Amino acid sequence: MTDILLGRTLGMYYIHARIGQGGMGTVYYAIDLRHRRPVALKVLSSHLSQDPALVQRFWAEYQTIRSLYHPNIVRVYEFGQSHKHYFIAAEYIGGTSLEQRLARGKPLELREVVAIVQQIAAALDAVHPRGIIHCDLKPSNVLMERGGRVVLTDFGIASIGGRPGGAQGWWGTPQYMAPEQVQGVPLTHRVDIYALGVMTYEMLTGRVPFHRDDPWATMYAHVHETPPPFRSVPGGERIPVEVERVVMQALQKDPSQRPPTAGIFAHQLADAARIQVSRGPSVQPIPWPQMPAPSGPATPSRTAAAHRTPSVLRPLWMGIALAGIALILLAMMALPGPRARFGTVAYACQQGSEVHLCVQDDLGRRQVFILGTRDWSPAWSPDGRYIALTSDKEGNTGIWVLEPTTGRAVPLNRLSTASSSPSWSPDGRAIAFDVQVSRDDYDIYVQWLDAPGPRVLTSHFARDSDPAWSPDGHHIAFVSTRDGDMEIYVMSASGGDVTRLTHHPGWDFAPAWSPDGQQIAYECEDDAEGDIEICVMDTRKAERRVLTENQVDDRQPAWSPDGRLIAFCRERTDGFWDIWVMDVGGTHQRVWIRDEYSNTHPSWRP
Repeated sequence: MTDILLGRTLGMYYIHARIGQGGMGTVYYAIDLRHRRPVALKVLSSHLSQDPALVQRFWAEYQTIRSLYHPNIVRVYEFGQSHKHYFIAAEYIGGTSLEQRLARGKPLELREVVAIVQQIAAALDAVHPRGIIHCDLKPSNVLMERGGRVVLTDFGIASIGGRPGGAQGWWGTPQYMAPEQVQGVPLTHRVDIYALGVMTYEMLTGRVPFHRDDPWATMYAHVHETPPPFRSVPGGERIPVEVERVVMQALQKDPSQRPPTAGIFAHQLADAARIQVSRGPSVQPIPWPQMPAPSGPATPSRTAAAHRTPSVLRPLWMGIALAGIALILLAMMALPGPRARFGTVAYACQQGSEVHLCVQDDLGRRQVFILGTRDWSPAWSPDGRYIALTSDKEGNTGIWVLEPTTGRAVPLNRLSTASSSPSWSPDGRAIAFDVQVSRDDYDIYVQWLDAPGPRVLTSHFARDSDPAWSPDGHHIAFVSTRDGDMEIYVMSASGGDVTRLTHHPGWDFAPAWSPDGQQIAYECEDDAEGDIEICVMDTRKAERRVLTENQVDDRQPAWSPDGRLIAFCRERTDGFWDIWVMDVGGTHQRVWIRDEYSNTHPSWRP
């Protein structure tokens, strides 16, 4: 049957193709004509649009997701009505669903399962403290972006404060419903942990624990039957017993017997999956001598030397040939004008389905370093010898330190919980980073390179993350939700004297100090458009200026060593990201690095 919406426009969205069908409506691939970007347009089914209660629930889904801002939760842009059709415009995730991936009929590798579970758990731990329960967690509601990001979507029957989102009866998908969800009793967030356990079982074995021809028989099994052990499933003997034990714990009939949070379940699974890895002390210092402190900030003479033309560009071909080479380099970098070379930069570069670390020099030559399947948030040491980064190398997300000249990488420490976002102290002797403690609780830690273990700087029950050390070493800027919104704060390097810098109704994120320590660039949410811009504030007056005002997301600002430029990443209309650069006043915005896939998290070498 022909879909009457194909080729039509709803509001400001032109519908190109149908990409999914759900219980409440159809999802289309559409183009936002205002912002010139692809979106996923979820349109409520026509027969449901006549029911005020269901329209209200569709509106409630939009309101639920609109209040969330998390990399593993789909973003929504607008709720609208056009030609008697209600719709939600949301972020388009280029890739596939977990359901489509599992439809190939083969279990996933243990390492990939752990990576997927960790990202789903991060999304759940972001919504559960807000009293939001997804209630319909299943593979079709998990989207897998080409760059490796996993995104949770479809909060259509979400429960708020334990109240079922459905108008009456039970709602959900029988194969993934927790026993208490079948029985219709008040719900807790542990129904989502049960469903995550079912999905983990399915990813590891290729089948769900309970599947009957009759959905009522399937629900009966969830309440009364024991999940089949892995060894009873073909190929199940390859799965470590410790991993099976963790999964079965999530499938307990009694909710109180399941892991208390999704994050704890993910960490337990990662620990069980690494049983063959040496289980030494929980923290190990970096096995190299103490790094020397840098000699000081970059001077004009040092900066000029860093941009001096290397001998490789002094061949026998002179004159016209040299001019031709320069023109080719300018064209490749898509940067008009004479300033096409900005020094060496490290960044996260997508390589097919994985994300790795790239280092590009002043001539555009790129080197790729592969640690795990997801390597990101690089930070150069002050002397330019090392790069600290976040990586899932060895199965657990943590901080690693890479020496680019040799390719040698060692863990900063071995924590049993996820850590990310490294920032070097100006003397190169310590690295600050954030640690996910539980649910949506993150704390800032600091690891001295000559000490055996990290020291906690914040212990507030909130998200304290993304530390950034000030150039004088006296302060650390960071992000926190301790006052409700996500704002920028600053504290002393020892963790005291916490001061809030931003007071903006939207969310502020990713602070980066200017080399002189007088300004902080950061991500700021646009009140009118809902997208993300780059802002700069004066640290003495806390006055902000918006540098990028457009209808696309601009993120992850990074200052050049001389403080004259700011690099950042900007989203393309196809969903991928490029690295851009602009003057500190926001002028002369131009593309720096563009490839087939995404490039993000720029970090200039000192």
